[in-house]
Amino acid sequence: MDTYGITEEQLYLFHEGTLYHSHHVFGCRNITFNGEKGWRFAVWAPHAKRIHIACEENSWTGRRV
Repeated sequence: MDTYGITEEQLYLFHEGTLYHSHHVFGCRNITFNGEKGWRFAVWAPHAKRIHIACEENSWTGRRV
């Protein structure tokens, strides 16, 4: 499974309910993946219909550019 920096062990522990340091997994993280620097944003929202991220690219509104 390609999880962009989230390990299989972290996923297992999260679903088991024993990922005691989930603040290191969820939220916005600066990462390097396949040699490329960028940002990863992870959220647990199983019933959400959509999620918006406010940033400079969308003038901090959370709307599509």
